[in-house]
Amino acid sequence: MHDSYSDDDPAISVETVNGEPPSIEQAAFYRRITDDLDAAFAKVAIRVISEYEKLLKRDFPQNWRETFKFSGIGIPLGGSEDQTWNITFELLTNNLGYLFTCYFKNGHIDYIGIDT
Repeated sequence: MHDSYSDDDPAISVETVNGEPPSIEQAAFYRRITDDLDAAFAKVAIRVISEYEKLLKRDFPQNWRETFKFSGIGIPLGGSEDQTWNITFELLTNNLGYLFTCYFKNGHIDYIGIDT
């Protein structure tokens, strides 16, 4: 577990067994997701945009990076997207600190939790 210590520092959690360090596959998973945040956001865009528009009652802007920033990831055991994992985007357009955490199950987005 790595807590965020600054605005540019994402929170990272890694599923392990018996306190083992992260595996090579988990490190590769992290790099694969975070090296292309546009692709990561595309995985959740339809659901996040819908939740955003319901919550804020406004249209979503053209560029997701005007509205959100990557702020955290939960890395699954074995580093496989077919396992349960999550990614979090922080809302930038107000001072309420909304976090949109997108939970994946069996390779597909399962639900979105919105927190402050």
